Amino acid sequence: MKQIFLGGLTHRAIAPLWRPFLRGASAIFMLHRFAHRHLGDNAYAHDLDQLRGYLAFLRREGHPIVSLGTLLDSFDRGEPIERSVVFTVDDGYDDFLHVGLPIFAEFDAPVTLFATTGFIDRDCWFWWDQIDYLFRTTGRKSARVDLAGDVLSYAWTNPAERDEARWDLGHRLKRVSELAKCAAIDSLAESLDVAIPHEAPEWCAPMTWDEIRGCVSRGVEVGPHTVTHPILSRVDTERAATEIRGSWQRLRAEVPEALPAFCYPNGDPGSFTSRELAMVRELGLRAGLSTYQEYATARMLSRGVDPAAVPGRFSLPRFTYPPSHAHLVQIVSGLERAKETLRRLLPR
Repeated sequence: MKQIFLGGLTHRAIAPLWRPFLRGASAIFMLHRFAHRHLGDNAYAHDLDQLRGYLAFLRREGHPIVSLGTLLDSFDRGEPIERSVVFTVDDGYDDFLHVGLPIFAEFDAPVTLFATTGFIDRDCWFWWDQIDYLFRTTGRKSARVDLAGDVLSYAWTNPAERDEARWDLGHRLKRVSELAKCAAIDSLAESLDVAIPHEAPEWCAPMTWDEIRGCVSRGVEVGPHTVTHPILSRVDTERAATEIRGSWQRLRAEVPEALPAFCYPNGDPGSFTSRELAMVRELGLRAGLSTYQEYATARMLSRGVDPAAVPGRFSLPRFTYPPSHAHLVQIVSGLERAKETLRRLLPR
């Protein structure tokens, strides 16, 4: 019933009714992986036909698809671009280059990439991919993991149970310190009798700097996304500063025209603090990107005088990639903001 109701509210004849709620607001979407032959049935990869459908709809309905830099410029001038949509892609996997970017180019749609510089340098690869690799590679059917002194036991008899164990461990590792997380992954590798390679396997490989510069030459903006992608609130002040400053310096050395906007790993409440917001501001960057599920507004940009404002200039919100066409329309039509307004007005 909920899906039927949503379908009615987002019908083409009804959707224009929500446009007044979009005044001064834009939708920023975040993406990560794109369906690719090396990925197999990875549940986190965006379906390419769905992406084409979304972009075709936005073009057909007259929604301006703009880059993050263009959005920031318009907000700073006090001239928000009516009904605008921004697409951002995190991390720097090479499937963006091979299959994601060509689709954006097909619709002449700008896109902003946030690159994890140590990943691009081949100095590290992402911890969640390491967990995935260990579970994919092992021939064992059980594992014991030492997580900050607690021993976790997992057992599986089929791929679904194995994936459930992998998901549970990944969820737990987001809530511990960086040191405890790394130690737990080492414990998992030992338990599964699998060695973690130094560089990422083909299915989770990064782009090269030459490829990133090639993307920039095709109109892609690139901003910093830390050096090694830790959850910043889980590291000490020195490490947090190194991750933020180091990623910006390394990116500018390779891409002088890099976008001065930072993207926080994970980006949800609790994954960064006022400490990181202040670091981004003091570095002279224009904005920071979070994963708060809201519209970005000109009012948020004006909160730059207070780096601790959330959401604000240094913690701009982004929507997760819509799982269906109806969810996309709900956001870009203004219906989602109408619902937010109604929730604020109704008594609790």
